[in-house]
This record gives sequence, C-alpha cells and structure tokens, in this order.
Amino acid sequence: MTALCDASARDGEGAEPTGTDVTPTALIRSYWGEVWNERRAELIAELCRDPIVRHDPSCVSALSVEEQIARVRQQSHALHPHFTHEVLLGDDRFVCSVWNMTTRVGERVDLSGIEVFEAAGGRFSDCW
Repeated sequence: MTALCDASARDGEGAEPTGTDVTPTALIRSYWGEVWNERRAELIAELCRDPIVRHDPSCVSALSVEEQIARVRQQSHALHPHFTHEVLLGDDRFVCSVWNMTTRVGERVDLSGIEVFEAAGGRFSDCW
C-alpha cells in the first residue's frame, strides 16, 4: 500500500479520470472531491457499480445507483459537507480513507471517519 498524505490528497483535490484501469485511490479522490465537495452526485454512476454493497455494523445492503445518488443529494443539500483526507492508503483493489468533514451551512458540524472501499473494473463495488 502507498500512503498519500500530500496537500492535494488532504484537500480532496487532484481527481483523476475514471476508466477500467483507474486505481481505487483515484476513485476515492473523485468521490470525496467531486461527488461530495463539489456536490456532483450524478458522478456516482461513473464511480460506483450498480449496485454497490455497503457493509454496515448491523446489516449489509445493496444500493442502486439511483439510491446512492438520492442519498448523497439529500445529505449534500442539508449540510453542504466538505471532506478532507487525513490518511489515504490504496493498492490496486482497496482504498482506505481517514477523513474529516465540516458542514458549510447551518450550525457547524464536524465529523471524522474511516471508510474502506473495494474496486473492480474501474468502479467501487463495496464499502465498509
């Protein structure tokens, strides 16, 4: 695995184009930087499989592209979140993002989290 802790990774910038040979690290930069920070939820159709499988503590669920887009739009509209990477580690199959999020509207909310994504064929297939 390679650690990417430079300023562009930390700010969610430096997004790379998608395709079948795109790395999970490039996908996560687009996901946080464009889908969330720039509020371009429609890009989920290019970044994620249909469906993507979310592995949560109490359940495993498959979300269609339409459900993913609706989920991101709802949260983006309410909070206008801005994500930064604190640690970004990836190889040719997985990427782990340790992130901080701050809201840009309303009462300030600060969150942090760790998510692991699995990619195949240039798209995310699973998320933990």
